Amino acid sequence: MQKTFSFPDIGIVKVTKKRQVRNLTIRVKSSDEVAVTIPFLVSYETALSFVRKNIAWIKEKQASYKNAKNQLFSPDTIFRTRKYQLRFISGNYKNIHSRITNSEIKILYPEDFKDFENKSFQEFIKKTILKALKIEAEEFLLPKIESLSKKHNLPYNTAKIGYGKQRLGWCNAQNDISLSAILVLLPEHLIDYIILHELSHTKQKNHSKEFYKLLNDLTDNNVAIYKRGIRNFKFSIVPGDYRYN
Repeated sequence: MQKTFSFPDIGIVKVTKKRQVRNLTIRVKSSDEVAVTIPFLVSYETALSFVRKNIAWIKEKQASYKNAKNQLFSPDTIFRTRKYQLRFISGNYKNIHSRITNSEIKILYPEDFKDFENKSFQEFIKKTILKALKIEAEEFLLPKIESLSKKHNLPYNTAKIGYGKQRLGWCNAQNDISLSAILVLLPEHLIDYIILHELSHTKQKNHSKEFYKLLNDLTDNNVAIYKRGIRNFKFSIVPGDYRYN
């Protein structure tokens, strides 16, 4: 047995009675619909009271679904970097594919394709974007690390661009520096901070007091501010304008 109720704050709530269940449960679906399951002998009023007690949790769940949906790529979303703009192009294509040009990341798809929320489709877009970010990073970051190295007399051995998502940069014992392609999505002052952080490791291998003294000297004592800026940045590929103009 099922009844439908409407709540001003959370929308439609469907309450279903089932003989085989023993407890009251609430499930929030991605459509924002709230499904409540109750034992057969429990009253609908008890179910509604249960919903009212959990309004805050339900709204939080609904908000998380909306945020997740806003992070999906589709023809209506914007993704721009200093070098690239994402474009969706439908046409007489047999399958979904991509092209990276000098200024665009093109996602080409058949005219009858509509399932933009498809997980595989979203992963395909992110992988394509990551390839483009690596190209951009090699053009933008490698000259920058060379310039900052010479400016501050902090020589390094080699520098390369990787695909790291957990670490934006690292420096090994031989002073080989690696930077993540995702770094290009940050504002330039935070990019400089990450590069200076890794260059500082050519002198101080651990995060000692001496290391942070050097890094503060290089950043006009802004390490604490820059660290907060990094913490507030989500290191994931989501729609947005990353040109910082």
